[in-house]
Amino acid sequence: MPNADNANISKLLSQCKEQILQLWEGKVAKTISKTRNLTTPALRDSLPALLDIICECVLVQSEEQVREAAKKCGIAHARLRAIYEEFTLEEIIEEYHLFRISIFEVVCDQIRIPAKIINIILDIVYLAVQAANREFSAIHKLLVQASEERLSDSYLQAPMGVAILLGPEYIFKIANDAYLKMTGKTSQEVLSKPLRMVYPDIKDRSLEIIESVYKDNKPFVGRSYPALLPRDGKMEQRYLDFLVNPICNSSGEVYGVFSVTIDVTEQTIAQSTMQTLTQELKHAVEARDNFMGIASHELKTPLTSLKLQTQMNQKILEQKGIYVFTPEKLKKIFDNTAIQAE
Repeated sequence: MPNADNANISKLLSQCKEQILQLWEGKVAKTISKTRNLTTPALRDSLPALLDIICECVLVQSEEQVREAAKKCGIAHARLRAIYEEFTLEEIIEEYHLFRISIFEVVCDQIRIPAKIINIILDIVYLAVQAANREFSAIHKLLVQASEERLSDSYLQAPMGVAILLGPEYIFKIANDAYLKMTGKTSQEVLSKPLRMVYPDIKDRSLEIIESVYKDNKPFVGRSYPALLPRDGKMEQRYLDFLVNPICNSSGEVYGVFSVTIDVTEQTIAQSTMQTLTQELKHAVEARDNFMGIASHELKTPLTSLKLQTQMNQKILEQKGIYVFTPEKLKKIFDNTAIQAE
């Protein structure tokens, strides 16, 4: 079997990428049973990228930037494993061990690898394992703190819905009884599952809120937010107050969100009813005022005319005397006065 230079080995690794990954999948499925529940993208996670990094590092060897990328792959892999399933650190390390074995089994069947290249591959995998170890341990510590400090028994049993979702796919890590009752879900339907799987018909606005908290590291408060939720065996319009808060690691990076939800349907309906009654009362008062204004105008108009006519007759009386007012003229004045007074 011929020896090969770095370029040829890097090319071979790239060509055999899918073969290596499939071999690795078979090995982890036999060794770690919980991996059988993962989809192929979730199972492979960052390992395809790690293979690309190995190919590049074999080619350039001492490129520090490439080695840093390997650490990032390990961090990403640890985060997903901490979120998706109850993986242990030992199982994550075993995944990388099987990954390393799969690489050598595939490549060594076709070409002899110099010891120097073997050490480069081992070194890259080791960097990823170290980074995964640190990240997984940090996340596990934060989850324990969340359970002990923020999610004490009294909090988990509180009447408001409490949930913790981790990672960019928003995997449910914790959901208390109040949350499950509010949403009509069971713990088996929610825990360790991504948000879109639990709620395939989730509204765009709801998803946007969670994504903005996760990406911008800023909390969001919702007031009287409408939501269709199960109640007495049927879907019903409810109104919710909620807080979505980012969860960060020790470096300040967001890796999940923490939500508290309260059903305020009765209060919202009562407030809406009060606002409606207040508006109706306002309209009634305005209608009354308009009516009184019109009525007052109608009442004042004939009185003004009578007053003017009386003043004119009084002036005639002063100038020409009482003899001007014949019986016929007086009868006409009295008749007009009676008509305007009606």
